[in-house]
Amino acid sequence: MGEDEPIDLDDLMDAEAEDSLDEKDEGDHEEGHETEAPSTDDDDPCQDDQSWKDEDGDGCHAYASTLSDENVNKGHLCAGHHTPGHDRPDLHCRRLCGTCGVRWKQFRGHLIPVTASPDESSASQASSGSQLSDAAANQASASQDDFFQVHSSWTPTSAFVAVSIGAKDGQLGTEHGKQDLELVDSPLRVLHITDSHVSTESENPLLFGRMHQVRESADFHTRQSRTHFEQLQSALRLAAEAKVDLVLLGGDLVNFPSPGSVRDVLNAVLELPVEAGRRIPFIYTAGNHDWMAEGAQPGCSFERFEGARLAEELYAGDEQYGSELAMRFCLDAGVWCGGVTCEVPGSSCTLRKSRETEPASSEQGSSESYVKRCEDAPYDAQREPNRLGPLQPFYGVSGFLGSSLPPGFDVSSIDVEPGFSATELRGVNFVALDNSNYAFDQEQRAFLQTQLSRNLPIVLLLHIPLHVPGGPGRDLTGTPRVGDPEWGDSIDAWAKMERRPRWPKENTPDTMATVELIRTRCVPHGPIVAILTGHEHMTRANPVGSWHDPQSIPQIFGTHRWGHYSGTMQFTTQDGGHGASRILEVAVHKPRPRHCHEVRAGGWTYRVCLGEEISQFRGEVEKNPYYSLGKHIPDQDQVLPDGASVSAYAGGTDGRRSTVIVRCSHDEATLVATEPEIMQYVIEAWLPSACDPSDSKAHSTVLVSAVAGLLALLLLLVCAARRGVFQRARHAVLARTSRPHAA
Repeated sequence: MGEDEPIDLDDLMDAEAEDSLDEKDEGDHEEGHETEAPSTDDDDPCQDDQSWKDEDGDGCHAYASTLSDENVNKGHLCAGHHTPGHDRPDLHCRRLCGTCGVRWKQFRGHLIPVTASPDESSASQASSGSQLSDAAANQASASQDDFFQVHSSWTPTSAFVAVSIGAKDGQLGTEHGKQDLELVDSPLRVLHITDSHVSTESENPLLFGRMHQVRESADFHTRQSRTHFEQLQSALRLAAEAKVDLVLLGGDLVNFPSPGSVRDVLNAVLELPVEAGRRIPFIYTAGNHDWMAEGAQPGCSFERFEGARLAEELYAGDEQYGSELAMRFCLDAGVWCGGVTCEVPGSSCTLRKSRETEPASSEQGSSESYVKRCEDAPYDAQREPNRLGPLQPFYGVSGFLGSSLPPGFDVSSIDVEPGFSATELRGVNFVALDNSNYAFDQEQRAFLQTQLSRNLPIVLLLHIPLHVPGGPGRDLTGTPRVGDPEWGDSIDAWAKMERRPRWPKENTPDTMATVELIRTRCVPHGPIVAILTGHEHMTRANPVGSWHDPQSIPQIFGTHRWGHYSGTMQFTTQDGGHGASRILEVAVHKPRPRHCHEVRAGGWTYRVCLGEEISQFRGEVEKNPYYSLGKHIPDQDQVLPDGASVSAYAGGTDGRRSTVIVRCSHDEATLVATEPEIMQYVIEAWLPSACDPSDSKAHSTVLVSAVAGLLALLLLLVCAARRGVFQRARHAVLARTSRPHAA
């Protein structure tokens, strides 16, 4: 977008009811296994092919056949009440895996009708590179071992996301008790920069002129005017000072596809410092301004007219060129140039504004003109050629995790895929999808499905935020979000200003299906833990999930600027042109393995994973420094005469070695760690898990016998005491009865 003024929306927080939808786990299916359609109520319209019609007027069996012919994602249709259209009576059949009684079976990772030929179905799916691997994704979402939870907190310039995997309520319940959570690694810190709108050069004033005027703004901290390139340099210095692990560049880095501006921005990013042998890497996804040259007209050609001229020279006193060079310049001028007039055939040609020819005078009888004719192009026709052209250097280095580029490295020689990317860093998967044209395509959805099946926590990087029912609308954001049901040419208010074709009439099915996929795979129904966006030039946070009713949007604690929430949040970062950015920290926790134990000694924490590795580190969060004290050597295991087991661990950091002595303990686990020699460690452990089950039974029998003996002794003492009291009372009675009576 252009330079939208940030607005304060603290008093406009959405506070609706808590979302209560729970996703139903999908069962695993083996290849070739047939499943019957689920039974339905008596009034199920799917039971009667004549009574139910889909939106195209087809009956149930025709509808099922169409699904097969079109390679529809059957697995997604079976996603329970989160399926698109589940709440529409006319799409009732879509909520059933069996769709109107048709049986389906798994074949090579896809659902196909039993009546279809597997070979034909496989060939059809192979011809569609965008077919989704939903079987794998559904299997992943059903895995109880990879249950995701997330708690998010945020400010206007920061966010913290705590993720737990494989645990509920902070602990993982097992038949043996509960396991505490531990950090998988130190929290991952990233800096999100978006909408910097840098333009250091303007190679084409006609197409770049309007946005080139927007190259400096007031810093939102100091209120002093600075160029956008200076703001970007300040943000990159912040990345170094904050010691971030990754920089996320969320689009609209430049005002237009200027090769010079791209070069300057990339050089600034590549100057990020190298620490501990590693350069701070970055991930890039495009914004709409990155690839848009306002007024450009792709797909044009020229029609020649003899003895004709065009009015209005484009430039006063314009130089004259040969016809081929003049036509090339006319193409570069976009909507501003209507054609070329040559004083003599093939030479002395000038660029003209008009496309209307007029006869040449007798003195100009040898003139000829070339009128530019352009095909009707889609609104994003420039996107692909400019992503693979001027913007290619961004993609060529995006996601590169090395310490430095090789000498003489040619970024332009790298084949890139600008539509999507995934970069894994310390157990977190950063997935970028380019939605800078307000759309998603089939290939992006297929790629996302693959990433979802990996069961790693996903931070999703987009340029334009996603529309969520009940979330902020155009009245607050100033622009539609991706998946807005009203998006289309009827609300395109920027086409004339940006001198481009209008948006299409409505969203594509691929766009809506991908938005739905993202929303239904956010925590707790999938691994998407956070979404980072820009485009709107304001800071905001709103929950993202699978609800369809706007009234069902869950309540956050606080506001969209300051708050916290247990669930996936979409963070929109204020534009970098005004000096803004957002630092995001992601801390991933997993249940500590039951065979691992820890002990603190001398400021160090020793971690003993029996049969695997011994390690040593300082601190409970950063775990820095971290040393391996050796890995298990099974063939050196031995048993001492007293029954203790001794294991050797070798090959640790700088040759560190450990000896672990494990003894049985019927009480809580106890560990003692010592370092008798430099880099030689001895760890003694008394563990209940080291006890022989028969010993435990015997130990329990002895305890029971001892307790029983004590109880018997106590009973005897009580009985004896009571007997003594009885005897004393009897003697007293006899004594009184034996005395003589008084007269």
